[in-house]
Amino acid sequence: MKTQPPAVTAAKNGHAANRPAKVWPGVQTLLPVTIGFTLTIIAYWPAFQGVYLLDDFRVIAQSPEVQTGWPSFSWRNPSQRYLMMVTFASDVRLFGSGPWGHHLTNLTLHLLAGFILYLLASQVLRQKEVIHSDWLAAGLSTIWLCHPLNTQAVTYLTQRGEVLAGLCYLLIGLAISRSAIASRNLAIGWLIIGWLALVAGAASKQVIVTAPIVWLLFDRLALEASWKAVFAKRWPFYLACLLPVGWLLQEPLAPLFVATTAAAAPDVKTATAGFGIDAISSSEYFIEQPRIILHYLRLALIPVGLCFDYGLRAEGFSQQNIAAITLLLGVSCLCLWSYGIAIWRKPLSEEHAIAKRSTPTGWLAWCGLASLAYLAPTSSILPIADLAVEHRTYLSIIPIILATGLVAVRYLTPRQIYYAAIGVSCLFGLLTFQRNHQYQSAEAMWRDVTVKAPNNPRGHVWLARELSSKDNHKEALDHLMKAVELTTRLKSKPQPSLVEQASWFNRLGTSHQELGQFASARIAYEQSCQIDPTSSEGWNNLGTLAFVQNDLVTAQNCFRTALERTPDAADTWYNLGNTLAQLGQLAQADAAYQKATEFAPTMGKAWYNRGAIQERLQNFSLAEDLYVKAATLPAPSARLLFDLGSLLVRQSRPREAVGYLTRSLETDPQPALTWVRRGEALLQQGQRREAVSDFQEGLRRGGPNWALKGAVEARIAQIMATGP
Repeated sequence: MKTQPPAVTAAKNGHAANRPAKVWPGVQTLLPVTIGFTLTIIAYWPAFQGVYLLDDFRVIAQSPEVQTGWPSFSWRNPSQRYLMMVTFASDVRLFGSGPWGHHLTNLTLHLLAGFILYLLASQVLRQKEVIHSDWLAAGLSTIWLCHPLNTQAVTYLTQRGEVLAGLCYLLIGLAISRSAIASRNLAIGWLIIGWLALVAGAASKQVIVTAPIVWLLFDRLALEASWKAVFAKRWPFYLACLLPVGWLLQEPLAPLFVATTAAAAPDVKTATAGFGIDAISSSEYFIEQPRIILHYLRLALIPVGLCFDYGLRAEGFSQQNIAAITLLLGVSCLCLWSYGIAIWRKPLSEEHAIAKRSTPTGWLAWCGLASLAYLAPTSSILPIADLAVEHRTYLSIIPIILATGLVAVRYLTPRQIYYAAIGVSCLFGLLTFQRNHQYQSAEAMWRDVTVKAPNNPRGHVWLARELSSKDNHKEALDHLMKAVELTTRLKSKPQPSLVEQASWFNRLGTSHQELGQFASARIAYEQSCQIDPTSSEGWNNLGTLAFVQNDLVTAQNCFRTALERTPDAADTWYNLGNTLAQLGQLAQADAAYQKATEFAPTMGKAWYNRGAIQERLQNFSLAEDLYVKAATLPAPSARLLFDLGSLLVRQSRPREAVGYLTRSLETDPQPALTWVRRGEALLQQGQRREAVSDFQEGLRRGGPNWALKGAVEARIAQIMATGP
């Protein structure tokens, strides 16, 4: 019996004939890509009004290397995420210090990752001889681009490292797949691009370490008929991958090869990831992660109930965890077994190889292994202080979407699948649009956290911070007390670090102090000092409270104790200077202010107070120099400019005095004495009419009961008596 060629048989079954995959989409396939990009941009449009959240302040808004300089690179610190920091610094240069420019870059990177995914999926589907593969690939990539579970990775700015690493992860796969169908020279070029992508990913986030393994499995399944062929063609590439991967692994694995934790992580108190952290052990973390992975899977399929900060606690060997471990272990074994079966037997012919690769078993197995491998760095044995965060699922959603598409293609036509994908994308886009609205307000986001994760102390603390900034101290105090109560009551791991707990009590004390509850504020500050004896913040706050209550001796002792712990704290030196000045110890106060200016040269109030002390000590020349230094710094106070102008008036230097007094009035035109002082300076210059005008303005602003009213009226009368 005569048989038809495989291409003809495939065409009759609704598949395209086997043909080389295109490197770039043609004009006719730009439409589905454009539709996907448009839906994504609409879904993320509210993010451009987003605000800084949580780590954004430390990493971006308050980072000197981002705002005013450039990040420095260190080979010894793989976790620095150098490329991510460089892009943040570039955004500041291009768009300013506001968050909208960072959001634009994040969305651009996300769209670029989606385009690379489209190219890769298109080649895979073409290799499986699916007709309309470009449209189907565009539909699958659009679902991923619009998926609400990606919102945290894209809109929470600090997680740009996740997006960058994900983009590089996909680019590695595209480079390997293109190298298999390209000429020799082009293949080498593609592999170089793939290796550079791995290096860039290593400089973005450690999750890239699993990329060589995932794409090696893909290489054997999709591109070559044997392991021998894989390594014969691409062994230099996979060998070169060991270099960036080894560089990334040196930091988390260091505690396993050193005698003490401190040798690996000098600041264990603030460490949030690695085998040396105190928050949770690797075994405790490993027990919890199967439950977390299943939670991620549920969100990937039904993205409802997204939460910015879950604050989950370890449950140990609970029934839920045992069931999750059993299920995930079974799925992992099934995927390994299925993958092994798919590549085990050597194909008898090229037609047999094509038939093998068209079966979904191996592909479904690879999808499961790829998803688990991507989650492995953050959801296995390496402990991280946060058990679950949504941005870790960024690329793990893709294999789930691809597996769904591979199953659907057995029952639906590619065009039907594309229309269904666009429908799902529209639904996901709507959910993403709504989710991005919450990123426009820090208060709204943290209120959402306290509702969805009411036992998460950090949610209550950050909501209290936002409420305090809006002078809603009473509600802020309620949430802070709730956070303290939760920290005391919840004994499960991971526990907030001592630094976090101490900062919560400090914030609690500040709220009590703002409400005039000084006794409660003192108790909170003392509790902070007890929790973290090495911190200076609690002692500084205790000193500030004592200063407000005019207990100057206690304030001085507290500030000195704080400086023993943090000698370079400029604010504490400044507070000590204020206390010593009130005690009449002017020389010691001047020395404290000088220390403050050494550690914070732009602290204008410290320069000003030094000038005031020198003026009291009759050192007018030095006082003038200090006042001038303070006046040259950004946003000098009206009081500083007034004192400098008054000093110059007493030294009979009216021209300079008028300049500073005028600046003082431009800053604050209300003080009557400033008008009078400028009138005296004008009078010294012989500008009698202008001087009288300023004196009269001073009388008007001083009011009928002003203490200097009589003296100023007498001065005006004296001027008028001597002539116009």
